[in-house]
Amino acid sequence: MTTDTTEENNTLTLYVKYKNEFETAIKDIQNIIGGGENPGKKCAQMRKYLNFITPCQDIGRYLIEIKELYNHDSLKRCKYLNYRINSDEKYYNSSWFQGYKDFSSQIENICIKEIKNIPEYSLENLKKLYGYYDDFSKFKGKDKDSDGHICKSVTECHEIYMNNYQECQNKSNDSFCEELINFKNAYDYKMNNFTPCNGLPLTLPQIEKTSTQILSPEEEVDYLFVPILTTAIVLLMSFTTFFLYK
Repeated sequence: MTTDTTEENNTLTLYVKYKNEFETAIKDIQNIIGGGENPGKKCAQMRKYLNFITPCQDIGRYLIEIKELYNHDSLKRCKYLNYRINSDEKYYNSSWFQGYKDFSSQIENICIKEIKNIPEYSLENLKKLYGYYDDFSKFKGKDKDSDGHICKSVTECHEIYMNNYQECQNKSNDSFCEELINFKNAYDYKMNNFTPCNGLPLTLPQIEKTSTQILSPEEEVDYLFVPILTTAIVLLMSFTTFFLYK
């Protein structure tokens, strides 16, 4: 089910949060502080992937972190991790994707469905948008931005949205379009709760979402359940009618 956007759960705040989580986790690569599993043993066994041990340990360390601490709230962390794999040259190699999945398969398939190649066009746009997220997450109103630096980043984000939202109408399974929808929610919240930057609107134009973008897993189950329930009711009514008129 959907939840209202707040300062704590908007996608910009979460992006910065997951970025910090990842970078903190890989500083404790052996998981000594966390007290959990060390990814090194599994990575050392994956010899068929060339030059893979170091990237495997970093990505594996955060996969373990997600499994052990955030399994109940993993999806957005998995999406961040996949963005990190695709966007960071230390972790991106087309032959390594299967290696990351092999690691995942050894820890209950955590994030395995989210580890995939992001098309270059979407990735480049995501890099541009995410490049301003640190500043955007700090935005508390024009009146708190004394040198205008943060409003400049907000304006850049607005420009990226306006240049691309038409292309994303009813476009599913595109990482960048999905993030634009998330960005709109965060932008609308910020501009309506703090003094907006000069010349910027309070809300952004809507991106029409396809059914695959709208449904959460719970809602998908609900829609699956409806036809089953309807069929059962029809059968029950048929049997009742049969016995009444027999």
